[in-house]
Amino acid sequence: YYIAKDLGASSAWYSSAFVAGIVVAILVATQITKKKALRMYAPILAIAIGYLLSGFLGIIKWPAFETDKWLMIPTPLAYGLAFKWELLVPFAIIYIVSSIEAIGDLSATATFSGMKTKGLEFWQRIRGGILSDAITSAFSCFFNGFPTATFSQNNGVIQLTGVGSRQVGFYVSGILITAALIPQTGYFFSAMPNPVLGGVTLVLFGMIASAGVRMILQEPLDGGNMLTIAVSLGLAFSIPSQEAFVEALPEFLAAIFSSKVATAGLAAMVMNVIVLKTMKEKA
Repeated sequence: YYIAKDLGASSAWYSSAFVAGIVVAILVATQITKKKALRMYAPILAIAIGYLLSGFLGIIKWPAFETDKWLMIPTPLAYGLAFKWELLVPFAIIYIVSSIEAIGDLSATATFSGMKTKGLEFWQRIRGGILSDAITSAFSCFFNGFPTATFSQNNGVIQLTGVGSRQVGFYVSGILITAALIPQTGYFFSAMPNPVLGGVTLVLFGMIASAGVRMILQEPLDGGNMLTIAVSLGLAFSIPSQEAFVEALPEFLAAIFSSKVATAGLAAMVMNVIVLKTMKEKA
C-alpha cells in the first residue's frame, strides 16, 4: 500500500518498487551477515540509502515549511481543559482496546528480548507497560497532543538490531523528546518517501507476525488451543473487514470490532475461558 501510494504513472511505480526492493534487500542482507554493527544500524542504513535513491529518482516530495523557528516549546493546555461525561464510556472502550493491543506488543517485546513470557514477573511488566501508556497519554494531552499507545513496529526493530536494552530505550526517549522540540525534525521525517516507509514496515510487520507464531508454538497445540486460535483469527479477519456491519453496531462495540487486534484478543480471551471451564468440567 505504501510502496506506490498515490502514484499513477507506471514509471513512477517502477521507481518506487525499485527503492522499496533495495530497502528490503538491505534489511535482509544485514540480518544474514554476522557483523553485529551492520545489524545494529540496519534500519538507519536502509532508510538513509532509501532517502538517497528517492532523491536521485525524484520521488521525495518536500512539504511546505511553515516556520523559521529552530526551537518550539509547547504551551500546556493551549486549548483549555474540559471533561464531558458522554465521552467517558466510548473513551474507556478505546483504552480497553488499546490495552489489549499493548499486552500483545509487550509480550512480543519480551519474546524478542529473551525475557520470560509467563509468571508473576511477566505480568508485572505488562501491568507497568499499560500504566506507562496511561501516564504518557496524560502528559501528551497536557501538552496538546493525542493519547499515546504502544507500537508493535518497535518489536521488529528489536529483532532487526538485536538491541532490547531498557537503557537504550531511555537514551532514545531523550533523543525523541529533544527532536520533538525542533520543527526541522518533523519536516524531515514527514517527507519520508512512501517506498522507504513501505519497505521498512514490510519487514517490521513480518517480524511481528513471526513473534506471534513463536509465542503460539510455546504452548501445547491441543484441541482447545487450536480451536481458540481458529476462532480468534477467523473473527479478526472477518468482522473488521465488514465495514457496513461494524458501522451499524453501537459505538462502543464498533470501537472494538473495527480493530483486528482487539477483535482477536477479545475472542481469544472468551474462548480461553470457555475452553478452560469445559476442561475442568470434564476433569
